[in-house]
Amino acid sequence: MKSFGNTFSKLALKCIYKVIERGIKMTERQLIQEILNTVDVIYDFVNTDDDKKEYEITINRQDGDHRPLENINKEIKHYFTDADFSYDEELNDNGDDIHVQVKR
Repeated sequence: MKSFGNTFSKLALKCIYKVIERGIKMTERQLIQEILNTVDVIYDFVNTDDDKKEYEITINRQDGDHRPLENINKEIKHYFTDADFSYDEELNDNGDDIHVQVKR
């Protein structure tokens, strides 16, 4: 089965990184949404503080996505750390979701 995260989305994320490098403004929330959309997951902002740039997010697989949660988490973590976010995660015991706190 092919991964839900597709090449087009990954290329789009690379373009976003270049935009950031050139100093064009994008809010942290927009960047977080782009990262999570690139990995193709369902997410919900549970608690946010835009002033402090702190975000608490619950992440779930989409229906029909059979990728191991650990692999999804690893990919998401890679993108967040590349974008200079701290990333503290907790995988749910039942393997259904990831609870994440990110901060920039």
